[in-house]
Amino acid sequence: MNVFAVLTEKLRSLFSPKKKTEDIVEGTTSGRAIRVSERTLTPDVPFYNLRKVLRHARLQFASFEALRPLCASLKEIEDDSGDPLLLVIMGQFKTGKSTFINSILGQQLLTMDVTPATAAVTRLSYGEEEKLIAHFHDRSCKEYPMDWLVRISAEGDPKGEAIRSELSYLEVQIPLFLLKHVNIVDTPGLNSTNLLHTLATKNFISRADAVIWVFSVTQAGTASELSDICTLPADCQPLAVVNQIDTLDPEEDDIDEVLKQISRKLGDIVTTPLGISARQALIAQENDDKELLQKSGWIQYMKLFDTQIIQKSHWKKVQRLRIRVRECLEHINQTVSEAYQEYQEASKWISQYDMNQKAVEQRINMLHSLQMRWRSPGNYMTASTYIWNASPIPNYVENATQLNSQCERLKGVLQEIESQRRRIDTRLQEHNSRLVDFQKKCDKHNADAEKYNTSSIFGGPPIFGPLFDEGWGERINQRIAALEQEGVGLDQDAERINSDMRAHQARVGRAEQENIRFMHDLYQQIELTISNLHRQLKDKRGQIEKAKQKMRILYWSVKAISLLKDDIEPAIWDSIVEYEIIINESEGLGVSV
Repeated sequence: MNVFAVLTEKLRSLFSPKKKTEDIVEGTTSGRAIRVSERTLTPDVPFYNLRKVLRHARLQFASFEALRPLCASLKEIEDDSGDPLLLVIMGQFKTGKSTFINSILGQQLLTMDVTPATAAVTRLSYGEEEKLIAHFHDRSCKEYPMDWLVRISAEGDPKGEAIRSELSYLEVQIPLFLLKHVNIVDTPGLNSTNLLHTLATKNFISRADAVIWVFSVTQAGTASELSDICTLPADCQPLAVVNQIDTLDPEEDDIDEVLKQISRKLGDIVTTPLGISARQALIAQENDDKELLQKSGWIQYMKLFDTQIIQKSHWKKVQRLRIRVRECLEHINQTVSEAYQEYQEASKWISQYDMNQKAVEQRINMLHSLQMRWRSPGNYMTASTYIWNASPIPNYVENATQLNSQCERLKGVLQEIESQRRRIDTRLQEHNSRLVDFQKKCDKHNADAEKYNTSSIFGGPPIFGPLFDEGWGERINQRIAALEQEGVGLDQDAERINSDMRAHQARVGRAEQENIRFMHDLYQQIELTISNLHRQLKDKRGQIEKAKQKMRILYWSVKAISLLKDDIEPAIWDSIVEYEIIINESEGLGVSV
């Protein structure tokens, strides 16, 4: 019985409904049987539940336009959750990957003489009958006869070349029991000359549940290999296989020492490498050559394949699903959170605008009242009163600083005019007081003169007045001269007062015109401020409509957050935990939750 048959038998025992299994024949891992618990492991049940939950989540998210691009990743996880473990075989070109896979299958299925230009990504899956399905880059697919597998990978075939130009990957379905539990992907590597094949390889890498990296013993650990390994998912450490050990000369090269050197070179980015010859293993299985099979290192490798891949397949599957679901949900949560933050900012902006709008409308009303008070007056007193009693102009009025400075200057002018008016009033009062005194002097003089002119016995002035009046007449004449001189002085003072009053009135007239112009300018500036505030309100109303429209557009994020936290995330994690519990309760898998 070849190793593939032994492995198949072990898989049957692992998933058999029997409560007790029989020992496995020679070639197994230390000849023991794999035990299962009395409760039969049925991985399809919880995965079915997970697929239902993921499908429900995807359909819910698809109703939100912003999340539709992310639904593709969710659909991929949903599809993968229903598939067996996805094992991706990686390595540089010509390291014997196809031969290695053929050895696992126990038959020559994949073409082993392809070139970098013709190599295609190939997925091996279970099918009741053999099928070859080409999956194209536009997500369409087409079934071909199985013999076309060689034609598609052959140089010089126009039809094969035409298919390769649009091909994403090939799917080969064969009725092998192993493929019910492990799907194997053969890749040409990340250095393929066909961009579509490189994209397909990267896609399978991102979806891989496990990776086997095939190195060539003659050039293991090149810089490009180490760089490519670093592109793998962080939680998917490759199982290292050093192939083509049959090319070494046993007399010159110690295989164990070569493997140690390669292990030191690779470090911990891969598991401890195991040396094999896939070519010898394939020949040995085809010819049932146990000695050659042992020499190829294949039996030891199959033990490792059994313990690290087969027995842990479901656990690896669920752990990778957990990580992929978490990453997908993180992207969805980030998209939803960013949209919800924008929604909240728009809502906050609208609330602030409502408050600002009331303040602006109140300010406009205040400006209208201020404008009414500063209407151009019809006379100077009104203007003077406004200027004199004016409060500082609010700083939200256009050019308020300049207007306040001008108003203060006008107040200074009014103060000077008022001081001038008071000085003139004082002089006028003094002049009137002197005029009253002058009038009294004149009245007294007239009385004295009348008395003098009627002092003779004949009722007239004294006949010999100047000789016998003792200077009375002289004094009257002197008083007349003094009064005349004082009268001239009063007339001159009155003229000066009148001149100052005329100058004052002219200055008042100029100030009146300047005050009226200032009030007109201030009125216009208030009008301009009101107009600007109305324009701001109009612009803000336009912005508020945009914000409200944005809130309507982003309202989906409110529903999405509730949907994520209350429905989808708990259901997804419950389904994954359910599967982990079933695995944990199953015996012989060597894993724990």
